[in-house]
Order: sequence, then structure tokens, then C-alpha cells
Amino acid sequence: MKSKTKIILQLVILFASLFLYGFSKAQSPEYELWTMGRHTAFYLDPNCSYPPRFFQGDTLNYCFMDWSCKEFDNGLPGFNIWDIEVDSSGNKWLATIDGLAKLDTAGKWQYFDYRNSAITSTQISYIAIDNSNNLWVKQTDALLKFDGVLWTKYDHTNTSLPGYANCDIVIDTANNIWLADGTNAYRFDGTTVQTFSGLPASPDGPIALGPDNSIWFSSSTGLLRYDGTTWTLMNTSNSNIPSNYISKLAFDSLGNMWVANN
Repeated sequence: MKSKTKIILQLVILFASLFLYGFSKAQSPEYELWTMGRHTAFYLDPNCSYPPRFFQGDTLNYCFMDWSCKEFDNGLPGFNIWDIEVDSSGNKWLATIDGLAKLDTAGKWQYFDYRNSAITSTQISYIAIDNSNNLWVKQTDALLKFDGVLWTKYDHTNTSLPGYANCDIVIDTANNIWLADGTNAYRFDGTTVQTFSGLPASPDGPIALGPDNSIWFSSSTGLLRYDGTTWTLMNTSNSNIPSNYISKLAFDSLGNMWVANN
């Protein structure tokens, strides 16, 4: 009974961390799920039982069970992890308060900041992997593309992207990058920017790609959905959405939407 109580308590702590501090998921052939809390990066290993163990700071500091799972030489550059993505090669990319980190399939860490990349901001909040396995990094004043060798910077000097916007980014099936600045939404195909203004609500939070290639934006007054033609606002007055403000949203492989609200 004591062991059962301990496991239940551990699950409560885990889910409390995820919903209080936000979550982000990424899938890879090697690891079923990566997600993060305020100071932690969780991974779920298919060779182990749930729940996952996690990294904190520079140390793998805790394991819920005495699992015989694969260990990493770990060393995250920053205490706060804002976003996680896994590319098609199985590399894990982590956006942190102190730069960008890459964990390759051999367990080797590599770090990117202003000293060895086009990144000029220490805090990296949002990243995404496109269909060509390029990494896209959103920093406050620019959108950066990394093809594994070269960095390309897109900002208000060479595109019509907003000059200042610390926002989420999502890539659709046509390889368009979607972002928002709290007023407008933007679609960038790598060359041309299309601006969507006069929306039913101001997109100012997380963005998600739906299973039908629809784009979902969170706002302070509900969820905005764009189906390629029409913008629709869903809120507490016209749907069963739990709150008008959604702090995180994502879709699973079955097409179900998962949301977290404050």
C-alpha cells in the first residue's frame, strides 16, 4: 500500500509540473515522448515503464523508479527549458534560457549561442523542425533557420515579418512557418510573408497544427482556428472549451486536442 501511494504521489507531482509550468512534446524513433517543465526535461523511454525520469540543470537528478534504462552524459546550458523538438535523425533540440542545446543519438551535447551561431538572444523560447529537417528558431527580433551547417536570419530588414515578437512558431504540411505578434498572424514560406489582420481575436500565445492542417492560435479571448479559408473563434460562450485563455495546446496522433489552462 505504501508503494502504491508513493507511485500515485509521483504521478501527481509529474502532472502538476507539466500543467503548472507548461508542456511541449516531440516524438522520435528512439524515445516515445519528450516534454518539459519549468526546470526539467522529461523523456519517456520505450524500454522503461511510465513515469519518465528527468534532467534538471546539469544533472540527471532523479528517477522515479530503479530502472535499468539508458543514461546520458547530460549538461543542459540553462535551468529553464522552454521548448523541445526532435528532428528526423533522432537529435533532440532544447530551447533554454541560456541558448540552444542539441543532444545527438550518441548522447553528445552541443550548444549554440551568439558565439557560434546567428543567435543573438540568450533566451530561446520557441523552436520547430520543418519537413526538410531544418531547425527554425524564434528569437525576439528575428526568425532563424539552421540547416545543420548554415544559419539564415529573417527579420524586418529582409522580410515583412514583425520587428518584435516573442511568439510560438508552427510549421504546416506545406512547410509554411506560422507565427503571431499579439495582433496579427503571419505565414512565411521562406520567401514571402502573408499577414492576416482583422482577426476575431488577437493571437498571443501557443500555436498548434491540427490533423487536417488547420492552424490553431490561442488568445486571451479563446481559440482561433484557421482552416485555410475561414477564421473561427471558439470560447466559453460557444463551445465546451474549459477557459478562454489556453496556456498550451497540442494534438495527439489520433487527432485529439489537449489543452492546459491557467
